[in-house]
Amino acid sequence: KSGEGWSFGLANAFLLAGCTHYVGVLSELLDTGSKDFARLFYRNIIAGLPVGKALYEARHEHRRQNPGKSLTWAQYVLYGDPDSGIFGTMRTESGTVTSLPIQGREMNERREEKRVIVSVDLARYSEIVASLEQRQGLGPNATRAVEDQIKGMLREGCAQAGSELDDCLVNFAGDGSILAFASAVDADLFAEGLFAASSKWNSRAKSPEEYRCFRMGVYAGRVVIEEGGKISGGAMSAAVRLQQRAGAGEVLLGANAYEALPESRRLRFGEEELIPGKEHDDPFPAHRRRLAEPAPWEPGPEIRKPGTRETSVPGATRTSVEASIPAFQAAKPGRKAILVGVIVVVLALCGIVGERTLDPMGRHHQRALALLMEKADQYEGEQNYSAAEAAFSEILRKDPENALAKSRLQGIRSAMARVEEKERVESTDKALTNLEEAIKANPARLAEADRWTSRPLSLAVLGFDESGGAPDSSSALGQALPKEAESLLAGMGFTLVTRERIVEVMREQRLAASDAADPRNSARLGGLLAARILVSGRVSWTQDRVVVELQAIDAEKGILLASTRKEGTDPTALMASLVSDLGAGVRGRFPLQGKVQLNGAGKPGLNIGSKLGVRPDQLFEVFPAAPNPRFEDTLGPSEPICVLRVSQLGEDSALCEIVSSEIPPEDGMRAREKR
Repeated sequence: KSGEGWSFGLANAFLLAGCTHYVGVLSELLDTGSKDFARLFYRNIIAGLPVGKALYEARHEHRRQNPGKSLTWAQYVLYGDPDSGIFGTMRTESGTVTSLPIQGREMNERREEKRVIVSVDLARYSEIVASLEQRQGLGPNATRAVEDQIKGMLREGCAQAGSELDDCLVNFAGDGSILAFASAVDADLFAEGLFAASSKWNSRAKSPEEYRCFRMGVYAGRVVIEEGGKISGGAMSAAVRLQQRAGAGEVLLGANAYEALPESRRLRFGEEELIPGKEHDDPFPAHRRRLAEPAPWEPGPEIRKPGTRETSVPGATRTSVEASIPAFQAAKPGRKAILVGVIVVVLALCGIVGERTLDPMGRHHQRALALLMEKADQYEGEQNYSAAEAAFSEILRKDPENALAKSRLQGIRSAMARVEEKERVESTDKALTNLEEAIKANPARLAEADRWTSRPLSLAVLGFDESGGAPDSSSALGQALPKEAESLLAGMGFTLVTRERIVEVMREQRLAASDAADPRNSARLGGLLAARILVSGRVSWTQDRVVVELQAIDAEKGILLASTRKEGTDPTALMASLVSDLGAGVRGRFPLQGKVQLNGAGKPGLNIGSKLGVRPDQLFEVFPAAPNPRFEDTLGPSEPICVLRVSQLGEDSALCEIVSSEIPPEDGMRAREKR
């Protein structure tokens, strides 16, 4: 912000919204590069990345988009915890290191991050190379020619995902390449682009050595990124194992990557199946998707090009026909006519020569398909994706086995998805720009955010796990205890997440109540529920006695705030004491804080009330106002200058009387409940 108190930039918008973890600037930056960087950064923040990771990714993306252009990194200041985001702490595993840009250099060159690993293999690679070496006389150059073709198709796949091949490629080999992507959606778009490129190539294939069909394995997991960009980790071997189990033209997607896809993309994959691991490893779940058909000369469905007839021949019949060709060529003219008749009869009996081959209407059918294909090409060239999708769908309705149309349709739908994503991003940018302009246009909102006053603590009671063979009412107990806990906590100043919302999220995430104790789940659940505190419980039965346990987790930091345990005969009767102890423990970690407000008569009061849990006769210590509002949430070594007692209580304010005072309280002084 400037000296006059005006605010500039998107960082201030997040500050006013109550987010204390952001990247700001020391002065207004008018250069385009800085504005572009800010938009990249806040797009990552909205996507849920922690602030340090958002900064790191924005920096690299800005450099990729603007090679050679400089950016004044020293003017960007990182506030707060770099592992925190607007949706809570995003810690995933202990020991994880995040690389942060500091004055153009990177710290912690060896780091651990989550990536979506893709293993790609060209089916029949060795046969193709051997064929090119022998039949076309390429010799040692055959390998290089095939690898150049593969790289070209990989490059088209990366372009479909909005990336460059050099940024994604981890290891290249003709018979198996490894790529890494930031998200499962990017990996799925890459697969569609790669198979579309191979289908385009195959539309001109006339022999086995000209045909290119890939198989792919995709697995999301943590990898170690070392100095120089080298990547290693178990996710790579898992992706390779999935690729080895995929058929030609198929993608096998690990369950963790599948769960990261939006629902619209999950529908394109099959049901879950178990893929065998190594000899002593457990199988792991995956989902299969077919993006191309095998070649006509390979086992499996035949690929036909538009404008051709069906020519599938059973193996035995094909062999007998091929064997008869030399005899036919050597026969005298008189015998050739007889042989032709015999061959036609044999083919007819095998069902190869039938209506579609002999009937001239087949030519009209193929002509109609060719016209449709021309229209579809025209629509796609005009970027009229809706019309192109309809045209390709019509082709597939008339010719369901048309592999080229299938691949092109997948490409069209991917392009439509990219257009939708681009519109969403533009909408986000516009919304942020409008917010910035609204802040500039309304000076009344330019006051520094109140970083001291307590805000409502949102709390979600997730549920109770039961064990030990409960008496006959166990199913009802699992529903009654959360409701009882919510009823008791509601009177303690907490804002409760609705039971319906909790049940919905827990079902979607496939989690039990006890899973919230895992820090890897608490941050995600807290963000989905918009809850700062997660409460879960356990009921254990031993004969006629029951033990009830309650615990509260800080969703942002993934730490235990409070826990309590009681034993008795009736779990419902124990709840009042349990909740009272738990609430007091949580409140002890979040002391009530407010600002002093003087009324018209000069009598002191507070800007917080019963909604936040303030009680009659409660004592508050008063401290001087912070010299710099930016750091007012840090009390430091200050001593209280007076003590106030709540005399009258409202929902959002309280009137107080002075118990003791060295200095009279003034407007804006900080108050904290006395312990």
